[in-house]
Amino acid sequence: MKQILELSFAKGRIAQSVTSKTINLFGMLGIGCEENGFGDVEELSRPPNRKVQEYDLKTHEKLRLFESLNHGAHALRIPHRTFSEKVRLKSSIKDKYYVLLD
Repeated sequence: MKQILELSFAKGRIAQSVTSKTINLFGMLGIGCEENGFGDVEELSRPPNRKVQEYDLKTHEKLRLFESLNHGAHALRIPHRTFSEKVRLKSSIKDKYYVLLD
């Protein structure tokens, strides 16, 4: 069954559960047929890193300028995901807020 599914569908890898007493096939949702091109992965061009400006929450004075979200997260020693969410939601971090620049 696994071999038939892997041969018939594009970009779909089927994994069998080895921890269960019964054999389950995972990864069946979201696979597509080769005939209609469904499941092909489109290469998306990533936008260049956007700079992030740090401001004081009370005075709105410009503080540091980070070259990217990754640099800002590293400098603040917080996870990239957390920093990205704070910037996107316009939340403050330790009396500072951050704005993405174009």
